[in-house]
Amino acid sequence: MRTWLGVAALGLMVGTPAAWAKEAAATVGGGHMQHCPSSVAGAKTEIKDSKDGIEITVTSTDAAKTEDIRKRAKHMVDSAKSDPTAVVHNGEGHGGGGLGLCEVVLKDTTVTSEDVDGGSKITVKPTKAVDLEWLKKETRSRHAANSGAGKKKAPAAKAATP
Repeated sequence: MRTWLGVAALGLMVGTPAAWAKEAAATVGGGHMQHCPSSVAGAKTEIKDSKDGIEITVTSTDAAKTEDIRKRAKHMVDSAKSDPTAVVHNGEGHGGGGLGLCEVVLKDTTVTSEDVDGGSKITVKPTKAVDLEWLKKETRSRHAANSGAGKKKAPAAKAATP
């Protein structure tokens, strides 16, 4: 009986982390950044440091995409104002931003947005000045992940020989 209980307990300890990993992979990023302005297809994202924050300018030459960028930027501003202790991962963009890859960092920041030609300029400032360098690094890291910078390219497929 002890042997059986020991084997069962060991199985739970070994199997549980794998189950957690599968659950996390299934839930993180499920919205595919549907509220992130920079994830609009064909959008151009530029990042610039400001004195006390970071400016993210997202633009497009397509009028419909410009409106989508502006709508998403306004949503990010509203999401940043949400209660950070009431994080809800339901696809509505109120997940707190801690798990996402959008350049607009919501965690411990204030976010504002203004319309510019072709899109929006989003200004993100840390709530604590000591976090400014972290914010800049995190924003650029997310941008690199989204743009594919630093990723290995897949090897080119070999052409079939006749």
